[in-house]
Parts: sequence; C-alpha cells; structure tokens
Amino acid sequence: MNTRRTVQKLQKGNSRNFEFALKTYEEIVKLARELCRTPVDDIVNFITTAKTYGLSPARVAEKLRDNRWTRKQLAFGNLVLPVNQEYEAALMEHGRIDFEDMINKAIDELNSNPNLLTDAYDHILIDEYQDISAQRYKLIGKLLERNPSCKLFCVGDDWQSIMGFSGSNLNFFVNFEQYFEKPAVTVISTNYRSVKTIVDAGATLIKNNTSCQIQKPTLSNRKDLKPVRVVQLLHQEAYEENYYRQMAEDCLDRINAYLQNGYSPQDILVLSRFMRTRVGRAYRFFYNIGIFVEKAKECGINLAYEKLDARNKVRLLTAHKSKGLEAKVVFLLNATKGTYGFPSEIEDSSLYEPARENYPIQDQKEEERRLFYVAMTRAIEDLYIYTWEPAMSEFLYEISDYTIEEKLYY
Repeated sequence: MNTRRTVQKLQKGNSRNFEFALKTYEEIVKLARELCRTPVDDIVNFITTAKTYGLSPARVAEKLRDNRWTRKQLAFGNLVLPVNQEYEAALMEHGRIDFEDMINKAIDELNSNPNLLTDAYDHILIDEYQDISAQRYKLIGKLLERNPSCKLFCVGDDWQSIMGFSGSNLNFFVNFEQYFEKPAVTVISTNYRSVKTIVDAGATLIKNNTSCQIQKPTLSNRKDLKPVRVVQLLHQEAYEENYYRQMAEDCLDRINAYLQNGYSPQDILVLSRFMRTRVGRAYRFFYNIGIFVEKAKECGINLAYEKLDARNKVRLLTAHKSKGLEAKVVFLLNATKGTYGFPSEIEDSSLYEPARENYPIQDQKEEERRLFYVAMTRAIEDLYIYTWEPAMSEFLYEISDYTIEEKLYY
C-alpha cells in the first residue's frame, strides 16, 4: 500500500512512469560503496564560501528565503544553516576566529581606520593568484588604496585553478587588466619540470576548456619522449572489487621495482581524485583506497598521507593535495567515469550558490579537467594512469595521442 502511494505521488504531474524493482545483493553492496562519502566536506565548503563572501548565517537564511533555488539547494542550505550558527556560536564562546574571519576582520579594520597601514608597503607579492577570491581581492584593493606607490606582483597559472569549491574566482586572473590598470604581463611558456610528452599531453588536454582561460604556448626544456602509460584493467562491470585489487597489486609491484632500482620513496607519488571522507572526528578511506592501503602493508611499503609526513615513505595524496609537488614517477589511480571518477560526477558546485554573491557560473567539468592537468604534471619522468575498460575517463581520450595502452589481463 505504501509503495502504491509513493508511486502515485511520484507520477502526479510527471509524464514518466515509476516502478519499484528488487535489487540483488551485489547491486546493494555496490550502491552502499558508492554512497560512502559523507556531506561533512560539503558543509565545510559551504560555510567557508559564505564567509569568503562576507555572508553571515542570517544573510544566508535571508537568501534562501527570498530567492528561487532548486529543491536540492534549499534542502542543503537549510541543512547547513544550524551547523553554521552553532559554529559561529562556538567560535564566539571560545574567543577564536578562523582563516576567513581573519581576512574579513582585516578588511573591517581597514574600513574603520582610515590611517591604518598608510604608506606601509613598497611591494605586495601574491603567489597562486589564479585561486584568488572576491574576499582577498577586496583586501588587496584596500591595501593598494592606502599605498598608492606600492607595486603589485602576482604569479599564477589559470590552467591550475582548482579551488572553486572554496570560493576562488578565475575571472580575477583571466581578466586581470579589468581589475588593475595597465598591468605588465609576462608569460612563462617553458616547463622546466616534466618531459616533453607530459607537457604536450597536458597542453592538449587543457585546450578542451573554452570558457575562462588564457591560451598560451607551452614548451618543455627536456626533449624526452617517454609516453604516458595508460594501464587498462579489463574486469567486467560485475567485478569492480577485482578491478580495485588488481590495480593496487600492479601499482605496488611497479613501485617495488622502482625502489629496487635505486629510486627513493620520495621519488614516487600516488594520486587519487578521492581518498578519505570524514566520519565524526576521524577519516575513513574510500573502498578502493582502503584496498590499496591494505595491499601496501602486505608489501611492506610505507605510505604517507600528508605532504609533510613523507620521510622514507611513498606519498599517497589526493590530486588537490599534490598541488605544488613533483616526483620522478607518478601513479594516478582510478581515472574512470562515474560518481567518484575523474571527472567526478558527485561534485556539485551549485550547492554553494546560496553562499555566494556576484559569482559567475563555473563549468564543473572544466575545473575537473584542470585538476586532472595538475595531477598529470606532477610527474617529472614517468606517468602511469590506471583505468577500467568499462568506465574509461573521457580525459584519457583527449590525450590519446601521447599515451600507450597496457592491457592487464586476469
């Protein structure tokens, strides 16, 4: 009876037909694995974004009430609001501020004190400028206003802009001359890190982005033509767990071979689009990464999960955390399509729209492509990308002129 009523409600005002169907045990297990990501990170990103735009919980509540949002945006916004309010109350109770508060309070101090930091700076230097947010742009503007003879020097690469989830706005970089008058721009087109094949593959990949980026030539000062190796596992869809196990075993075998040939653990970097999710105050590995970690223990390979904890360990990081790093050999796991693939289908930047103001619509696929570019270009010499034949990432087709496939049979 309840099932019939549910179907009637679903079909009311909808031309589609709905029906309930039993799932097999294997299908239920697969769904449970796919849905293991908790919403904690999204809640944190929503609160961070709201603070980045100077929006109090009351202002966010007003926006949710007065504007038109999708059901998903409304549901998530209303889920975050009480968390945001409790968080602000906890900060106030303990007399603390977070990083976003620090910038907002600095802007408030400059606004309330017209003499603060007047003629205090000759130069302002900003690294990773492609990840600038509206909040930080305001702070820069105020400092330049107080220091009219100050020179602003910014360094960045729009192809590596991957922080949209925390409020960065690529327009500040791509349209720099609209925000700062008559800038002198120097384009550094030579890559001094990676072999030529990786540089060319990355440039070809990123040219598929069309909405907000600067087209520029790229050259490698190295002439090595080592191909990017795409290791393709052939398990059928029903045997996803076997795919994860074989991927882990093959990757660790190759790592062992490099170590036996004189490479140090710091020469090797293993990357994944997703690695852990928050559960309470702790973290839990995603299923495929959990298998990799267990297999590494069996092989006696020590892993580091943070940039600074890497002495005599092979680093296993997310693509986001690899930013700014490099290694002679890079293994990129699970370049597949799907919910937790690469590009990820679970990321939904529209969730954060109620926490933003005057923010241009961003193309999520393009940000994922930039993240894939960052992961690829961590490699100095050798790059291995693992994929699954039934679900190959579309990004692999975009760089196919620079790859060779190695099919792993079982």
